[in-house]
Amino acid sequence: MRTPDPARSDVLPRLARRTLRPVRRPRRPRHARHGHLLASNRHDAWEALPAIVVPTLILHGDQDRLAPVDNLPLLAARIPDARTHVFPGARHAYFEECRPVASAIVTAFLEGGVRSKA
Repeated sequence: MRTPDPARSDVLPRLARRTLRPVRRPRRPRHARHGHLLASNRHDAWEALPAIVVPTLILHGDQDRLAPVDNLPLLAARIPDARTHVFPGARHAYFEECRPVASAIVTAFLEGGVRSKA
């Protein structure tokens, strides 16, 4: 198959429409959103955190309004040898907002390269 030539005027609009269209995520039904909110509000794993014995990486955006960044040091103190990273300017969707940096940090962690709290 031949690679389309973006310099051709008829190709660029088709490519743009195909690659730049917004991602449509299915909207969850109201009962599902309500159930998720209830489960989130009732979930409490605080006492179980010290029992985590596997390498743990805690990532957080410093502008997260759903889960304040002040929670990060609390979690890190409870999880033995947890590693942390804060994304400056990022919100709750830090992985979307900081994809290249977040991907590199997670990859390094999974490969054993992240050794100190940041």
